[in-house]
Amino acid sequence: MSARWPEPIRFIIWDLDETFWRGTLTEGGITYRQDVHDIIIKLAGRGIISGICSKNDLAPVRDLLTERGLWSYFVFPSINWESKGPRIARIVEQVQLRPETILFIDDNPMNLHEAQHFVPGLQIADETVIDMLLDDPMLRGKQDAQLSRLEQYRLLEKRKTDEEHAGGDPREFLRASNIRVSILHDIGDHLDRVVELINRTNQLNFTKVRLPEDVTEAKALLAEQLAGFRWQVGLVKVVDNYGDYGFCGFYAYNIMSRRLDHFCFSCRTLGMGVEQWLYARLGWPGIRVQGEVLSRLPQADDPPIDWIALAAGPDSDSGEPVKDRTLGTVYLRGSCDLAAVGHYLGLVSERLIQDFNASYNGINLRRDHSMFIRHTLAPPDDRGIAALASIGYPAEICRSLLPRSVQEADLFVLSFYADLHSLYRHRETGVLTPFSAPGFDNTRDVTTLAAETEKYFGASAAQQSFRNLYETFDYAGSISEADFKLNLRLALDMIPGDKPVVIILALEPKSRLDRPTAMINRWIRDIAVQYANVALLDLKSCIEKPSEMHGTMHFDRAVYMRLYQAILRLAAAFPQWPKDEAA
Repeated sequence: MSARWPEPIRFIIWDLDETFWRGTLTEGGITYRQDVHDIIIKLAGRGIISGICSKNDLAPVRDLLTERGLWSYFVFPSINWESKGPRIARIVEQVQLRPETILFIDDNPMNLHEAQHFVPGLQIADETVIDMLLDDPMLRGKQDAQLSRLEQYRLLEKRKTDEEHAGGDPREFLRASNIRVSILHDIGDHLDRVVELINRTNQLNFTKVRLPEDVTEAKALLAEQLAGFRWQVGLVKVVDNYGDYGFCGFYAYNIMSRRLDHFCFSCRTLGMGVEQWLYARLGWPGIRVQGEVLSRLPQADDPPIDWIALAAGPDSDSGEPVKDRTLGTVYLRGSCDLAAVGHYLGLVSERLIQDFNASYNGINLRRDHSMFIRHTLAPPDDRGIAALASIGYPAEICRSLLPRSVQEADLFVLSFYADLHSLYRHRETGVLTPFSAPGFDNTRDVTTLAAETEKYFGASAAQQSFRNLYETFDYAGSISEADFKLNLRLALDMIPGDKPVVIILALEPKSRLDRPTAMINRWIRDIAVQYANVALLDLKSCIEKPSEMHGTMHFDRAVYMRLYQAILRLAAAFPQWPKDEAA
């Protein structure tokens, strides 16, 4: 590591007289330094950008450097007769980089120390450093033969110039900039860029969780880490009226811990509000912010960022705005499969209504079982409601959200994995309900655990619920065909016929133990064919290889991403979708 600079240099601000060239331009005699000219071009090819801060007249400097073919290699040039300290501070603010990554070269010691006074942390050097720049390890940069980084700074320069000229409320300028964000979920072909964002961003890297420096090792580790079903990821692309900023952000959300483990952005988007917009769109998830960050994450009650639109699709490069063509409100009812898919749908919908199972007093409430559709639409009497409450199912928590959603939602996505769980019948009222015991196969009779209550529930409210179950309920086994079809008809009859319903069919392994899955799928097909607004989506079509399966209910992240994409295709095809077989 260079002893001269504490960290890699990303931007160099050049003095001109007696630094870039020998002599003073206004005094008529200079010697143009071709060696410095060539250094600036080579640095640009490494992604290290150059600016100017000179006491000179703008026109002759611009004419000379244009004639030499070098003017276009500089961004944010500051050429006038004002003091350099405030001007350097302005350049640093405009390029949106930390001072520690910026080097100011000037032959005048007073100018150098004035700049450092106005910009603490700024790196400074006199003209004698020039011959050593290309060999310094802190200016190794990254090969950029296409000068894409220089082009990005040109876009930033144009935006900043227009913003200054616009004056007034900066939000009005942002609204006029037509900022569009697209999110790529299939990141397999872009792991190099993801690794770069994770390891190289600082100012807008909120978690600062790093990967190994070796790129091959980092890519392999990242691919392994993010393959599992618990991860939801996105590579963020930004486009506005000024151009395409490329992939400039990445997030990785862990659905088990409900926390963002990676949330990082290139500084090229600083001031656009992209990171705040995305954080709100993700639903304000948990995050452990590490170190200094140049942006404040919004709170749920902050005013919305209304100048950014979601682009044409999560995998689209068109950049066309789709603010008026999102999925609207989406109702989801199901288990882990829909919880994983819900993240992606939430990014392209105005609102999600999630009707999932819940934990309460140590009990896993399987309110995603179809019996709770019936208990909501055709409630048991008071004795039945009391029986359900006695085993941990209070009515105020276990009421299905479907009835209120039929008017609010524009798309309905249903899954019935939970109906594989065994049912129990209350002896006095006949009310049926599922019941889940943690760590136990819930297709079997959990009342056989009566002698091991403390092992499964400890001394808790759940223990009393379990005791009430085996004292007042009988094991009823799998849901019957009649009960399931009645529950499904109750749900589908409520949903208006002009609103699409996608039902996800459960995976059907070949094992004899999984015959209930095939039966439920067959019952769904029997009913679905009677409803023109219902399409079936076979989960099997979203699995490309056996290694993506982890049992019959959990899969690699790629499977849920394909499932989400299949739902999008069906929603887009409604009402012309095929009705005769599962997609």
